[in-house]
Amino acid sequence: MHTLIATLVGVLFLIGVILLGRAFDLGRQTVAWLFVGPWLLASLVHGALGLAAGQALLTEMLVWLVVFGVPLGLLWLCLGRRRD
Repeated sequence: MHTLIATLVGVLFLIGVILLGRAFDLGRQTVAWLFVGPWLLASLVHGALGLAAGQALLTEMLVWLVVFGVPLGLLWLCLGRRRD
């Protein structure tokens, strides 16, 4: 359940960054960097907290792939269709 919540937070953050990019007419590369940098940091902190709570490294690596990868994949899909 925690993985689902963290992934949904990432998707909501992505939506916010895309809307911000459209509001300020930012390019696709700028929008991508505004999302990837902070979300990479947040997902790594999420994984570190899981390790500190006693989760196995392999488990946290798989969770990180979902938490970071799903919103990143959505970013790729959204920016691939968007025309600047």
